[in-house]
Amino acid sequence: MKINYFCNEYTHGKVYFNDIIDEVQEFFEELVKWDKEGMKDEFADVISFFQMWLWDQFKINGKLWKLGMRSFNKFISRRKVWEQIYDYVGIKEKCTYCRNYMRKHKVVKHLFKFNISEKKALEAYEFIVLKQ
Repeated sequence: MKINYFCNEYTHGKVYFNDIIDEVQEFFEELVKWDKEGMKDEFADVISFFQMWLWDQFKINGKLWKLGMRSFNKFISRRKVWEQIYDYVGIKEKCTYCRNYMRKHKVVKHLFKFNISEKKALEAYEFIVLKQ
């Protein structure tokens, strides 16, 4: 799969350099804890976000990088849950937002873009995500 297809299907909007910085910070948080699985996850996130950023900024369109596949696969697998969340709150458009739904604030923040109240977003989070 090429990065342009991945971005069109599994990301919502542009990836900014600050997104990469956030992922680097999460990597260092795992490094401090010496959580090897966490470090692998966050390193893959850094790589995948960097490749997505390169696509957004410079239209560099290559195959998904192997070092980021762990992260790319996470995005792909998250779509089903996000589609359930969209359905629960009544969003009818195609879901291309596949970031981490396990973080309550990210669910609320994303759904706010569709004028979904915090109360309804939290209800969806509790009903869909917490039952996973």
